[in-house]
Amino acid sequence: MPFWKFIVNQATETEPESVELRIEGDIVDDDEVWIYEWFGQPATAPNAFKEELSQFKGKDITVWIDSYGGSVFAAAGIYNALKEHNGKITVKIDGKAMSAASVIAMAGDEVLMSPMAVMMIHNPLTAAYGNMHDLRKVADILDTIKESIVNAYALKTGRSRSKISQMMDDETWMSANVAVKEGFADGILYQDQPLDVANMSQFAFSRLAVVNSAKESIKSLLRFNGIKMSNNNQSQNYASSPRFIVGDRVEVLSPHTEGHATGEVREAVLTWTYGIVFDGMEDMGIHHWYVESELQPVEQSGNDGNNDMNGNDGMTDKKKKKKKQHDMPGMESDNKVEKEKLLLELDLL
Repeated sequence: MPFWKFIVNQATETEPESVELRIEGDIVDDDEVWIYEWFGQPATAPNAFKEELSQFKGKDITVWIDSYGGSVFAAAGIYNALKEHNGKITVKIDGKAMSAASVIAMAGDEVLMSPMAVMMIHNPLTAAYGNMHDLRKVADILDTIKESIVNAYALKTGRSRSKISQMMDDETWMSANVAVKEGFADGILYQDQPLDVANMSQFAFSRLAVVNSAKESIKSLLRFNGIKMSNNNQSQNYASSPRFIVGDRVEVLSPHTEGHATGEVREAVLTWTYGIVFDGMEDMGIHHWYVESELQPVEQSGNDGNNDMNGNDGMTDKKKKKKKQHDMPGMESDNKVEKEKLLLELDLL
């Protein structure tokens, strides 16, 4: 059962004969199509597709695409067959053209998208097994496959290879409007007037951008919660000053580490949670997060961390200065400004 189907519309008094091709389902290699046939799942292989396409030489063909994609090699075979066809190819995306299906769409002399359609491009994926040499070789092969995909996108869009490569790195999802603006499509179905792409906003979805944005929002939320928490309309502040500040040397006493580990405080939030970079891992820049009760100063290892041998409170001059700043009058208004700034960042105002 193929996922493509040719439909011949007979000529009328006003319209010439036309051929439509619908692509709906997975795109698979020739040696895998039998699995889909066995289970009755829609699929196709390039060789069978090319054999049937050859029956319509010289005719204009409309290709409707609604597919999640599949094998890039199978898509390349279908792409080449459509490019070699002696007749105009009009691609219409009525649902989705994702991954390998977007490559097939690039074969169209004209690409049109439904207002509800989406297109997605990303880096080629695979599964691999073997030693380090095998896996490095697989990575090199994926780089080569990516270059071949970029060829098809660049030929259609006219965009630079670096621009397209970055879009693939980001796994970019495009609405019909954005696809037209970026050159992946030529127009939108069911619209009488062409789009004003020069003044169109960019709404491409990038998975990595969303992940990075989420990380920043979480950090902002932590900072906000550290500034002030509200309970029954009454303010409840955290302790007036932290025990550690950025740059302090600390020892980690936590079940999360094997024995004692020392490092430096690289980041601190007002919930008294600290990002620690362990000794010997500075170049990696990896922060391990601990709460205040899991840490003690390196210089006071072995006591409770609150008083030194002379009975002092264990606070360095730098910490005392920091504490004084926390206890100074007027800090409430500063916190209010910071709170409003963070709320704006989180779109909560």
